Amino acid sequence: MDEVLLRRLLDRPHAPSPGDSSFLSSLSEHNRAIEVAVIYHHRMAFYYWLCWTTNDWSCSLRSDQLAPDLVTVDWHDDVGGEPDCVFDELHSLIARLEVENVDDHASLRDAVQRRQMSENNVIAYSMLGLRSLNDGHIFPAQYLNAIGNVYVLYKQREKHSCRMTDQYGNQHEIHYVRTVRDLLKHLKKAESRPTYFDLDVDYFFREGRGKVRGAEVMIAEEEIRSLLDLDGDFMAHLGARPMRGMTIALEPTYCGGLIGCFKALSVICETLFEGSLLGDKVDWKDPRKSHKKPKTNQT
Repeated sequence: MDEVLLRRLLDRPHAPSPGDSSFLSSLSEHNRAIEVAVIYHHRMAFYYWLCWTTNDWSCSLRSDQLAPDLVTVDWHDDVGGEPDCVFDELHSLIARLEVENVDDHASLRDAVQRRQMSENNVIAYSMLGLRSLNDGHIFPAQYLNAIGNVYVLYKQREKHSCRMTDQYGNQHEIHYVRTVRDLLKHLKKAESRPTYFDLDVDYFFREGRGKVRGAEVMIAEEEIRSLLDLDGDFMAHLGARPMRGMTIALEPTYCGGLIGCFKALSVICETLFEGSLLGDKVDWKDPRKSHKKPKTNQT
């Protein structure tokens, strides 16, 4: 892209967010709403994690304590590592976001400009700076301390849990597990901390005949409903940590195409939500109904 044009675009008051979202009530905290965002490419979740951790671009990233944890459910390992970080670029994404002097109009205008530029930087970086294969966006977010410890439920090649150090010197844990039982063991042993829930729809697929994309054939609907049942162990624990936001990545290429992706997404939405996600009226489903299969018309 032409450099002059890119600079002009980044200087616009508001760049469009990289996804769509709904605000729902918290599952465990009174008088709090949380955002559920739907994104096409998984790396766009990076934007939402930074947005939530900076309190909608009003507070700088904390240097003295870990950000909310991340629980990610994905067929693939999308954590990444140091090779996925261009540290000079990451350092320059977010300016200091606080207002220096609330009684000074120039200080207020300067803060607005810094916040706008920081948000636009992260939107552009989510699209152009992170790996286009959508498999290296978690480690950069950890490095910035936009997310704390990470728990990965996945199906790809086995990896061992490890630690990383963020830009402020804080130690973060990364735990890889292959079963929901092991994930719950890790979560229950750990400190109960605010958490973002990240769900890639392709987790609910398995390899097809071609085995080219890694995940092509949807698993049984009941397996999806069992994992996401709001009254089940996993979602009940996640909601109580408490959950502070949720990202849903579509990635239809790894779901056998749009038809498979939307079929799985419909099961996800029927299990989790009352009303239509991204519609006017939506909230979490009554847990007592979340595991039930919707009735179908009989002829």
